[in-house]
Amino acid sequence: MSIPKVIHVIWVGDESKRPNHFINSWVDQNPDWEVKVWGNDILANHNWYNAKHIKTLLECGRLDGVSDMMRYEILFIEGGFYVDADCYCIRPLEDWLFDSDICLGWEHEQMRPGLIGNNVMAAAPQQEFMAKLIERIHNRESITDGWPCHITGPRLVTEIHQENPQYNYTLWPSHYFTPVHNTGARYTGQGHVFADHVWGTTKGHPQSVCDIIID
Repeated sequence: MSIPKVIHVIWVGDESKRPNHFINSWVDQNPDWEVKVWGNDILANHNWYNAKHIKTLLECGRLDGVSDMMRYEILFIEGGFYVDADCYCIRPLEDWLFDSDICLGWEHEQMRPGLIGNNVMAAAPQQEFMAKLIERIHNRESITDGWPCHITGPRLVTEIHQENPQYNYTLWPSHYFTPVHNTGARYTGQGHVFADHVWGTTKGHPQSVCDIIID
């Protein structure tokens, strides 16, 4: 497969609140993958293409938008599989998941029809799709004239996907990595479930994910 076996997780802000048990679930379940955690040091010292907008959102306390911008640049440069820090792994990843150069997931087919999430994303290095996400953000005069979920997050990912049907995409069903939506809609089928997502930022408790016990 063209996607490197590297799992990327981002945690910026209070490192004492980092959900290490969630991150370790990816390590434990996927011993043949490398897991890289991107934190405050790399945020401060890396030469980010969208550094100006990252700085603005940091000053506003919008770490979700900061993480959005970081993940796109990381995937463009290194490739691999990105997963939000508030997702924990239930079963090992399988190679057939990564059968395209760009792999994305629906947020929820019934509750958010047509919306592509960005809590999980995978790409081979140097993909134009990722470059377009990065450049669209870069070209914005303001990064604070709307919610990150619209400007840097799922709405943006969906727009770029719709504008560029020519790329080689795989679109995962939402239940692979988000079997319970933030609306409470729960997957009850018998299909594959590789992870669970606790929606820390969306539910307003990103700093308390570290206290959640994994069953």
